[in-house]
Amino acid sequence: MNDARQEMLATLDAVRRGCDAAAEAFLAARGADVETYRDLVSQGMKDALRRMEADTDDLAAGSSAVRELVEQASGYVDWMQWCLWDLPLLAVALESEAEQFRCSVTACGIVYIAIRIFDDFIDQHYSYKGRHDTLLATVSTAYPHPQKAAGLNTLAGLLLCFQGLQALAEAGLTVTLHEVVGSVRRAVVGAIMEFADPHQWTQADYQRLVRLKNVDYWRVLYAGLDPAYSSPLYPFLEKYYELAQYLNDVEDYEDDARWGQPNLLAIHQAASPAAGRCGAIGDLPSWPIPAETEQFIAERFLGLAEMLKELKDTERSVAEYQLSTSLRAAYRLGLFSPAPSPPPQAPAPHSRPFWYSDVADLVACRGPQSIIAVDCGACGSGERRPLFRKQGFAYHRCRNCGHVYVSPRITAEAQAEILLGTDDLSCDDMYLDVQRISAEYACDLLRMQAAGPRLLDVGFGRGYLLQMAQAYGFEVHGVDASPTAVERLRPQFGRRVAHGVIGVDPVPWDSLDVVVMSHVLEHLASPAEAIAEVVARMNRGALLYLVVPDIESTYFKIFGKHWDVISPLAHLQYWSQSSLTGVLERSGLDDIRRIYQPGMHEEVSPRWVRLMRRLGGSESGELIMLARLPDRVSGG
Repeated sequence: MNDARQEMLATLDAVRRGCDAAAEAFLAARGADVETYRDLVSQGMKDALRRMEADTDDLAAGSSAVRELVEQASGYVDWMQWCLWDLPLLAVALESEAEQFRCSVTACGIVYIAIRIFDDFIDQHYSYKGRHDTLLATVSTAYPHPQKAAGLNTLAGLLLCFQGLQALAEAGLTVTLHEVVGSVRRAVVGAIMEFADPHQWTQADYQRLVRLKNVDYWRVLYAGLDPAYSSPLYPFLEKYYELAQYLNDVEDYEDDARWGQPNLLAIHQAASPAAGRCGAIGDLPSWPIPAETEQFIAERFLGLAEMLKELKDTERSVAEYQLSTSLRAAYRLGLFSPAPSPPPQAPAPHSRPFWYSDVADLVACRGPQSIIAVDCGACGSGERRPLFRKQGFAYHRCRNCGHVYVSPRITAEAQAEILLGTDDLSCDDMYLDVQRISAEYACDLLRMQAAGPRLLDVGFGRGYLLQMAQAYGFEVHGVDASPTAVERLRPQFGRRVAHGVIGVDPVPWDSLDVVVMSHVLEHLASPAEAIAEVVARMNRGALLYLVVPDIESTYFKIFGKHWDVISPLAHLQYWSQSSLTGVLERSGLDDIRRIYQPGMHEEVSPRWVRLMRRLGGSESGELIMLARLPDRVSGG
């Protein structure tokens, strides 16, 4: 450790110990006063929310939609009160009059939380650091259609914002109202700046952003206490809340890096990539903290410590309390560690995603454009109810047809990139090997019922069914999304195997008598379109044989989202007999029936198979459906 850093750490430690002692003394002397002001905030919020609920109920004549949204917004505001708890401390220093404090801080607090609601929507935050659902998440649960949820979240924010502004106007707090509106306007400009290209940010640009978006955001609250900014405490607080954002950057570096948002650490890293680094961030993933960032934040702490000398009595005690809180947070994040250890390198920002990636991993690899919100893949309805989440992805059940699907989901292009990165048929794959077991039964069934010999296997994998069908006398053709699978079978089948993605690329053959799609539909972004594509290539009287995982199987009932079939990047669709039958009927097929493949003999079945049968399930967890294209066009 060099002498300059050692001296800096010793100075900061002395400041921390002094502020900790002052904070304890302040709470001992004025803690009761702080709690009195906090009670005023809570009571003011309750009164304001009750008034908003009554006013909107009267205006909307009891509309259930309005009432539900207002109740959701009120619940969120009630939980968010914790973000106002600095104000009672400041009120003690400013000796605020109780009734005016209650009125002005309540109104400013509602406007402040309204801005938070807008910010959560812009950044698509569904959880506040894992502690509580955002209003966007709550509204999305009640209204699963993304456009409705976004609209209602925005309207709730507007309603709260105008509620707070109107309260200031009605109370005659015109100076406060003027300052609040000005601060909101500047914060909006800062929010727009965030959308600039992060690679073009300089430290000066970023500090301007912090002053506009973050310090002005805080001023919305402070205007409720000191709209003239006349308190000697104000210059300290302005710098203090600027520093608070820099500490947030250390804590949120991982998320900001994934979403491409400006961050102090990223700016320092880009400016000096070879600079020395300090230790990992607290108990968070081991992201490197540039030494320049640590020095930058330390200088601001020491600057605030110097400003303490200009304050007197209670004002200084409040400032020391605030500084004590921030210093403790900095130490928890791993800043100012006396013996830093070199952390592992952060992953490359554009590394290839994989099947077990979560939403954040995917966005870090390919950007936000790799995620898309969709409606039901079976019937197209946007009405749905949420079921669960896995790897950060939301699963829904369609209210119209019962189909289960992922939304927002990975795009087809991003999914194809993962496939190319894992395109290795030499490794073990139990799902491909299952096709070997079922191929003979399927070919025997299809040979007895097919009207002709021309068979297409969509998604042929290792080619087990192609080989068996050829032995049964079928004229076989195959298409697969894996270039490796195609090249592996090219010596045996020549041009009768082709590379392509069903529903995206045209099928190279027509006049088909049988089409087999085994474990294909669950992977597709547009399964109904894919079925329509193959039906258009089928002869009248031709058969379509489908195999998919069964979302109503005993496997899912027992294991739920932990069933290994539940994979949000690999499997976008989850079929039941009812939802799949509906798609087949809408595609013009009839004679639709479920097929049950014979299982292993009881005496040779493993214990888990026998247990599954006793529970009412099968060893495969599969849904097998057979349908036929009518011999004649309807009405012919």
